[in-house]
Amino acid sequence: MTENSRDNPGVVARPPRLYLGALGLGLLIDWRWPLPMIPSDYQYALGGIFIATGVTIMVHSMRRFRVHGTSVPTSEPATALVTDGPYVYSRN
Repeated sequence: MTENSRDNPGVVARPPRLYLGALGLGLLIDWRWPLPMIPSDYQYALGGIFIATGVTIMVHSMRRFRVHGTSVPTSEPATALVTDGPYVYSRN
């Protein structure tokens, strides 16, 4: 099979690695140049809400992929285009 005939997106870096890289970069910048934007009483609660929201969206998205019978890993071929659930607003 040639490089052009692959039946997958051919992504350079898988999405979790991209998000972890961005998170790591943000933590490094915060460690080097801390800027208190939110009172410390609320920052952990707000962070927890953002994390819970992100995990909920991720789980719902993975369920939509499984319901439509397509693969979640980007290294496998996509067998269907999911256009409901969170994908009404964003395509992948």
